[in-house]
Amino acid sequence: GRPLLDYRFFQTLTSRIESESDSDERERLTALRKQVLDVRDRLDQVTRALYEERAALLRDMLLSDDPEALARRRSQEVDQAFFNVLAANMEEAQAAGDQEALNSLQAIWALLLSMMEQTLPPEVRFFNRLMAAESEAQIDELLHDGRDLVNERLMQLMEETEASMREEGEAETADHLAR
Repeated sequence: GRPLLDYRFFQTLTSRIESESDSDERERLTALRKQVLDVRDRLDQVTRALYEERAALLRDMLLSDDPEALARRRSQEVDQAFFNVLAANMEEAQAAGDQEALNSLQAIWALLLSMMEQTLPPEVRFFNRLMAAESEAQIDELLHDGRDLVNERLMQLMEETEASMREEGEAETADHLAR
C-alpha cells in the first residue's frame, strides 16, 4: 500500500481538511494525516534498512570465495528485495560500461537461479527446459528423454501458463507453449 501514500493522496486529504467546516472532523482528519505520515515514514525507514541489508549481502557474495555456500546459509535473505538490488547493480554496471562488474553480477544471478531451480518439482524444471528450447528438434528430444515427466500436472501447468501468456499479450510465448 505504500505507493498509494503519494503526493496526490496527501494533497486530497489536505484539501478535505481545509474544506471541512466541522472543527472536530477537521481535527480528526489532521490527526489522521499525521498518523499516516508517521506510518509512511516508518515504512520508508524499514524499506531503506532492508535494501541496505540486501546490498550488504550482495557485496558479501561478490567478495566471497564461495558465494554459493553463503547464499545457502543466508537463503532467507535472497528475496525479491535482494533481486531488486542485484538487478539495479547490473543495470548500473552496464550503464557505466563496467563489464567486469557486470560479469560478476551476472554470475551471482545465474548461481541463484540455478539454486532456485534445484528446489522446484521435476515437472516445473522440465517445463523450464521446454520453454528454453529453441527448436522443434530440441523440444522433441526433451519430450522423448523426459516422457516420464509428461503427466497431468505438467499439462495443467502448461495450459495455465499458455492462457496467462495470451491474457498478458505474450502471443509468441503462448504459441511456443502450445507447440
